[in-house]
Order: sequence, then structure tokens, then C-alpha cells
Amino acid sequence: MRYLCLLCFVFGFCSMGCSSTSTHSTDLDGSDDGDARDASSGDGGPGDGGDMPADTDPLRVEIVAVQASSHDGHGPANTLDRDFSDESRWSALGDGEWIAFTLSQAAPVEYVQLAPYGNSIKYFDLECSLDGDTWTPWATGLETLPDAPGQYQRFDLGPTTARMVRYVGHGTSTPSLWNSLVEVDISGYPVNLGCLPHDSFACDDGHVFWFDSCGNREDEKEHCGAGERCETDACVASGSFDAFQIIFQQDLEDTDPGPYSKAAWEADWNAPPWADGVYTGNGVEIVDYDIGGRASRGMEWIFPEGTFSAPNGYQWQTPLGGSYEECYLTYSIMFKPGFEPVLGGKLPGFQGGPKDTGPPSWEEGFGGSLMFKQGPTPVFYTYHQDMPGTYGETWYWDYTFDVSTAIWYDITYRVVMNTATATSTEGPDGLNDGFQEGFVNGELVGQKEGLRFRNLASIGIDVARIQAFFGGATDDWSTIRDEWMLIDNVFVWTYSDAYLADNPSVKRGRQTNALGDRIYTPIDVLYPGTDR
Repeated sequence: MRYLCLLCFVFGFCSMGCSSTSTHSTDLDGSDDGDARDASSGDGGPGDGGDMPADTDPLRVEIVAVQASSHDGHGPANTLDRDFSDESRWSALGDGEWIAFTLSQAAPVEYVQLAPYGNSIKYFDLECSLDGDTWTPWATGLETLPDAPGQYQRFDLGPTTARMVRYVGHGTSTPSLWNSLVEVDISGYPVNLGCLPHDSFACDDGHVFWFDSCGNREDEKEHCGAGERCETDACVASGSFDAFQIIFQQDLEDTDPGPYSKAAWEADWNAPPWADGVYTGNGVEIVDYDIGGRASRGMEWIFPEGTFSAPNGYQWQTPLGGSYEECYLTYSIMFKPGFEPVLGGKLPGFQGGPKDTGPPSWEEGFGGSLMFKQGPTPVFYTYHQDMPGTYGETWYWDYTFDVSTAIWYDITYRVVMNTATATSTEGPDGLNDGFQEGFVNGELVGQKEGLRFRNLASIGIDVARIQAFFGGATDDWSTIRDEWMLIDNVFVWTYSDAYLADNPSVKRGRQTNALGDRIYTPIDVLYPGTDR
């Protein structure tokens, strides 16, 4: 466990200084560090955790506003509603995301109480300010106790005078870059929020307007231009595929329901030159579905209990008809409710250039599969020029699928090839500037930079690897019950030149997105707005 590192500061704007007299810290055995107070005192009531500072009038000093750098739909006001349920929380993804609380006037502040979300340790700093412009560290290197979700944990940090207090999150021990708090209390001051400005945004006749927390419309956030439509929070390209260069598309709408015939399979997937398992396995069906809020036609991949490896799953290569420096693969997937990933398995991805089994030789290309691992969590599984072992190298995404019920997930896998100038084996090595990004429902949750996919300039992304199976090469990867997945809406694409010209902020080429960024995909055309 990390130890807390409290830094004490004295600054002119804090009349009593940002000083610290005691803090909460807990040893691995759960015992307190002597002078620390109980981190989970009381029953979580709004007044729990200490008396008001003696020289403060509780009728004059209140928490009157709360703001955050961002949120995932669980807004900052949730931390002050004294609702300790999981759904009433603030959550934001990224190191340095913050939530700030404003008092009705500058006042002595001695402690904060935080009710964290989930069982992981939360890492954070606290800052104070008199004007909201100049921020001073109050305490750094703080962390919450684990296994105490939705309960106040008190941090006595010594008196300071502040008008605003800011929590700056640094992720969790999971590890994860999520920052989530259920409730916050500052020195026992009561809450009187009134109407919070810029609490949400919504559409109105082609305009995106800010709304305060009382539902009053404020100033305009964004105006939708030609070829755009207004969704719940932004202007996006109108509902057509004009935003994309579609390289390959298969939605199975024209394929007859029932067992997948070889002739239909070959026609649907560009006559795959190689396959393993689609006919030797235990069954793939084309099904009409009405589940998880969507009704359409897709593939049901079936994995009987006690099976593993590709011959008991599905794996083939769909030629893309060209070689690409940058490509996106998007598809919709649903896991059987209660899905048990065991040790994991493969999901669709890309391949570029010739590649035999094992690590690629100098003149070979790459294999870019995705995987599901325990959680289930999506993972990059990549064969590349600098891989350290025999099997593909793995990097986990910062996401866990909820498989407790029927939920559709839209996965997007972006690959950007590294720089390579060699035209023969006499040429120089390629550079380590390729990367891959992983999106769930349009949001970036996985990224790996610094990859050398190739040495030869002639190698690009030329194959979609359509696959799903458990394994692994040993039977400890075997399914422990009958499982299934539904797959639909498979797209290989890039953005159209017109869309990029109209949207210069969209990343292209070797420009990377930041974790939490959202992109526009072909699934947004199929399921616009809240239907997605």
C-alpha cells in the first residue's frame, strides 16, 4: 500500500495557511496510524464527522456550488444530495480530473469527508482557493481505505481558510483512471446549491444549449452546421454514411436465418482464403433477434461447455481489397447474460501483410487481434516486430463489460501503421511510431503507442480477422457452461475526406486520441442519440 504524503504549505491567500495537523492513513492490517481519526466513522448522515468550526456561523456558510472537469453522466451535484447509493455519484475518467466545491463565503475549513464509489483505493490531492483562479495544494498523495464503498472517510488536514476546495483524482488501485465519489462533506457545512450553472446541455432546433440544474436554458454551447444534426449533447454528422469511407460492411440482413451455409458465408465475407472452425466447430446460426433494445439479424456464435480453441469457435480472414495505413474496425457484440470468460479468448481484429505462426520475421507483417479476459475485460493481443515472447503481447483496456444482463456493446479498433521506408530486406527497420486504440460505445478506453508493426513499406492493413473462441492452447481455457455471443454490424472504415475537412479536430494519421475522447462511428448512423 502506498503511504500518504502530506505536504504542508503557507501561502498569503490562506489566512491560516494550508497546513495539516493530522490525516487518515491505514496499515495493511487495518490498524490506524496513531493520530488518525477513524476513516469510516458514523452512519453516513449529512452531519456525521465533526462539529462546525467554532468561529463559523452555520447559517451564513454553506456549500453553494459544485463543478467538475468532466463526468460520464454521473454529474458532480450527486456528491451533495446525501444519497449514498451507487448511482448517485460523480465519475470521470482520466488522471487529474477534478471536482470543486464553492462555499458561500471564505471560511475556516478543517476536514473533508469522502464516500468513495467501489471497493478500490482512490488516489487524490486536495487544493484550496479564495477566488477559483489561484489554487494552492492543501494535501497531496492522499488515498482512501479499500472495501468501504458509500461510507464517509474523514481526512483531518488542519485548518485553512478557503472559498473553494478541489479534489483532484489520480485513479484507483484496480488499476484504473476512473475517479468516482458518492458523497462529499466539507467541515460539516450544509448544502444550499440553488441552481447550478452549466449543469447539463441539450438540443433545441439545431442548437446545443447549456441548462442549469433547475432546468433553465442558458447560453448557446454549439450551433449545428450544414450536414450536422443535434444529438443530446453535441452536433454530429447527419444520419448517413457520408462521413465515412466504408471499406467493408456486413450486417447480415440479406442472409437467410438458420445454419450458416458455406455458400452464404463465402459471399458475405469476401470469399475468405483461410478459415478455422466455422464449419468444423459446433455451430454458427444466423438469427433474427429482438434483445437488448435492438431488433435486427446477426450471427450467433455458440460455444458448448468444455470446449476451447479455434476449431471449437470461429476464425477466418476477410480480404479488404486494398492495403491501408489507417483503419477502423467496428462491430456490435452481445455476451450471453452471466457470460463466464474463464481465462479469456479472441475477438475480431486486423492483420497486415504475410504472417506465419509465432513472432513475425523481419519481412512479415502483424496480427492485431482483440481478446476478452477475466472480467470480462477487452484486451489488445498483438504480434509485432518487437514482441518479447512467443505469443502475442497483451495490453488491457480500462473497461469491464457488464454481462449481468443482455447489453449490446459497440467495439471499435483503430490501427495506425508505423513509418516504414524499406522496399527490400536491405532497407532500414521501421520506426516505433505505430499505435492502436480501442473504443467501447465510441469512447476511447484502450491505447498502445510505440509499436513497430512492419519494416517493409509495402505492408499495410489488408485483412479483417473475424474470430471468436475461448483459448489458449490448453484445456484450462475451456468453457465451464454453454456460452454464446451475438455479432452484428461489422464495418471496416476510415473517415471521408469531406468529413475530415469539416471536422478538423478529428484525429487522423498518427494523431492519437486521449482516454475518454469520443469518436463518430457508423454505429452512430444506425443508432443515433440515445438509441445507441
